[in-house]
Amino acid sequence: MTAMYAGRYAEVALRTDGQIARGVPVTIYPTGSGMPAMLYTDRDRSALADNPVIVNPITGQLDFWTEPGLYDLVGPGVELRAVPVGGDAADYAPADPNGRVPFEALPIGSTAGTIPAGDDPRLVGAEQTSRRGQPGGYAALDAAGLLLTSQIPGSGAPVTTVAGRTGAVVLTEADIAGLVEDLGARQVISALGQPGGYAALDAAGTVPVGQLPVGSGPDTVAAGNDPRLTGVELAAHKGQPGGYAALGPDGRVPVSQLPVTAVTSVAGRTGDIALVEADVAGLPADLAARQNVAAKGAPNGYAALGADGLVPSSQLPAIPVSSVAGRTGAVTLVEADVAGLPADLAGKQNVAAKGTPGGYAGLDSNARVPVSQLPIGTGAGTVAAGTVDAPASTGSLRTLGIGAAQAAVGSQAVTSPQLAAWRGGLGNRLYGPVSAVCIGSSTTAGYNATDRPRRYTDQVGVDLHARYNPPGVTGGVHILATDAGWTISGSHGTDGNGLGLASVTLTASASMSRTEVGTGFDVHFVQGPNSGAFTVAVDGGSGVTITPDTAGTADRHDGIYISPVVSVGPHSITITASAATVINGIYVRGGDETSGIRIYTSGAAGTTAASWAGASPSLFQRLAALSPRLVTIMLGANDFAGGVSPTAFQANLQTLVNAVAGAVTPTPSILVIGSYLRLDVSSPAYPWSAYTAAMAAVAAGNPGLVDYLDISGIYPTSQAADQASLLIDPADYVHQTDRGHRAMADQIITALAAPPPPVLSLPPFDPRQIAGLMSWVDAGTLTLADNTAVGSWAPSAGVETAALTQATAGQRPVLRTNRVAGRPALVFASASNHNLDSGVWAARRPVPLTVIAIAKIYTGNVGNLYTGRNGVYCYAGISTGTTLSAGAGAAGEINQGITLDTWHVIAVLYNGAASAIYLDSRTATVTGTTGTGASAALPGLRLGTNSGANSNWYDGELAELAVYGRTLSGGELAALMSWYGTRYGITIS
Repeated sequence: MTAMYAGRYAEVALRTDGQIARGVPVTIYPTGSGMPAMLYTDRDRSALADNPVIVNPITGQLDFWTEPGLYDLVGPGVELRAVPVGGDAADYAPADPNGRVPFEALPIGSTAGTIPAGDDPRLVGAEQTSRRGQPGGYAALDAAGLLLTSQIPGSGAPVTTVAGRTGAVVLTEADIAGLVEDLGARQVISALGQPGGYAALDAAGTVPVGQLPVGSGPDTVAAGNDPRLTGVELAAHKGQPGGYAALGPDGRVPVSQLPVTAVTSVAGRTGDIALVEADVAGLPADLAARQNVAAKGAPNGYAALGADGLVPSSQLPAIPVSSVAGRTGAVTLVEADVAGLPADLAGKQNVAAKGTPGGYAGLDSNARVPVSQLPIGTGAGTVAAGTVDAPASTGSLRTLGIGAAQAAVGSQAVTSPQLAAWRGGLGNRLYGPVSAVCIGSSTTAGYNATDRPRRYTDQVGVDLHARYNPPGVTGGVHILATDAGWTISGSHGTDGNGLGLASVTLTASASMSRTEVGTGFDVHFVQGPNSGAFTVAVDGGSGVTITPDTAGTADRHDGIYISPVVSVGPHSITITASAATVINGIYVRGGDETSGIRIYTSGAAGTTAASWAGASPSLFQRLAALSPRLVTIMLGANDFAGGVSPTAFQANLQTLVNAVAGAVTPTPSILVIGSYLRLDVSSPAYPWSAYTAAMAAVAAGNPGLVDYLDISGIYPTSQAADQASLLIDPADYVHQTDRGHRAMADQIITALAAPPPPVLSLPPFDPRQIAGLMSWVDAGTLTLADNTAVGSWAPSAGVETAALTQATAGQRPVLRTNRVAGRPALVFASASNHNLDSGVWAARRPVPLTVIAIAKIYTGNVGNLYTGRNGVYCYAGISTGTTLSAGAGAAGEINQGITLDTWHVIAVLYNGAASAIYLDSRTATVTGTTGTGASAALPGLRLGTNSGANSNWYDGELAELAVYGRTLSGGELAALMSWYGTRYGITIS
């Protein structure tokens, strides 16, 4: 019987690995059939539906209508067998608690299509209930299924005869019909196993031997070892004379049962025989081919071999030399007697002359002449020391403060600082922060500056901010956790890791706080195993919990938390440890979230080049996380005071340079700065000029990577001279005064900055200025009239140039003008299945990807803003109510609450565990994990539907969409969010 309605299947589809199968095509087959089932669009079978069915890419629900029955569901990673599809509830009557259709649900009546009641007289061949137990009716049964005694005729009457007899009758076997014959055919149980009775059977179903007539006469059976049995051996004969041999455990006849046979002849002879070699076949020939062991090493024998496999010299014959160099007798050799020796010696230096006057210079471990062997001086034929200024004729070398001769140290000429990576980075300062890190000892740490802002690194930052930051961007400042000004409570300590080779360790509940002027804070913290969580509270607000990544290497200095932007002004920050954690410092932002220059200070008092060359990986991990375009190195003063050889100093400086270049990607510019002469060292082991020469040598040996800047020329070279300038504090003649820090900043700025540029404003900006643009569509490029259906929407830019199209006129979205900030947008209606499709792109674009959309979502209808094609996709859309969901492939998605019927800037980063949604914000509003498998990609682009273009129709508007083939940085996203916010009048937090 065909059901009145189609049955519906609506369940979450699971792959064979137990994961939800989102967005995949699934074909439905009747179980046991190879033909796809017929599917319908609804219960009334009003139209046929496609088979296969695309699983909802957001909810993972597989939904279809078909005839009730069992079906197999097959698709990529999906294999469900004999899945029942139930009928529509309207096709079935409800059942009562006993599993029966209630009487009142039956169509009882007397017309067609009805059934009669149980007592209906029209029923033929049935008894009426009313006649049960009645005369002329039928007998009822009791609870035990027996007739009631009251309905048995003659119930209660006495027995009148038994076996034809009356009275007190005694029955015999003969009185019961057939009993005598039955008993005659049976054995008496008492006769079982008895003489004259019958034999019992044992557990194996055979007659026991004890009941067999064993014997040798007639009517007997033979025992197993009876000699009358032919073709068998008796067990009694085993191993006995005349019997048969037993076999041992090895399956062989024991030796004891083998006959002993005398030898009758040997080598064809009998009697008392003495064997000779010739009697053994082949032995004479074999022995003739062998050496006699007794002859080994003996005269006329054969030579033995030593442990090296060679004949010992003691066994070699003494062969006299007949001539040497063509001469005989007592010959005395000279160099000329050895062919080629005079010419070979003429081309070599005498080792005794190495490093001695008139000899030759040695090379250090870097294959360079040690500074100690250079002719340092001011006259002709000397190399200039670092404090010697260059004459005007040296041109650009004068800006370095080094002499022309010194500039020629090594095989490369040192020219004015090229700083290519730094200067290239400055070109990006309007679109993202450009960073520099200053490495050094106590001078870089700011010792003796009366306030932190007066240290030279902060002064360099102030000058660069004034020269290069866009209008309104004051610039921030870096503060180490060990700097002055922190209020710390609870159990805490310090360690020697990270920037400045110093961090603060906090135990659970310990906290540190301070107040600074700015627009927000970046917190630098440690990650890896055993790194504890902490909270960050700004201005006393609710603390945001930061949970470090506990995977990977322990004590990893690469964690950065970026607090939300606040209005410029004084703000407090409090960091509280939830568990043991390590804080390296903070960067107080000064409006430079998306542009400008940032300076980070990494100074540690008392350090030498060796201290930094051998620093823990934490320093270089932090450098990698900050990705600076410039690293300055100001070292050597403590090496000079401690008597470290200039050669060792140069080697350590080179090691540090290599480590910095290897840690930071892309490779930064490295500027080695030759500082002033320490005036507290009265009898140095080596002159200060030897150290500055070593710095210049490192720069010369690393062209394009390292530049050298000597700033010592403005500083006094004696304590007496310092009395006039007071650049160096006379209290210790080691550290600078505030004047010295300012003067040092002036010298460094000369190298880092070009002449002050004119005041710059932000140039025109759009998504094309961010690298990696795949496709950018903008409704503002369409030249159609208002309320026109859009059949083709071509990209404005990007490597994928295919237009988004729709061939079916009724499914085209509609262009409406003046929709948001005076700009147009495309309106998509789910009721009309509006959608656009780019077709297959030139290349499949796998994650990581970034997609930005400017959209206004009308309703909570399940629908996609955008997705991929045919089961391969990165999507974003409404999954339910006011939840915006984004995912890649069939695994994992992240969810963001969203206000409907409002214009938004929506950016989604598809990057596995580092995925995020930016909703009207310069920073991520939701983070989470999206898929990274083969289906997590964009092989093309579909708007307003799912990847199969058969469901999830979008209700809303779309003004613009940009796809990038990589994960954009925080600075890039912040710049784009700001630009879009301004472009569309949308508030960006």
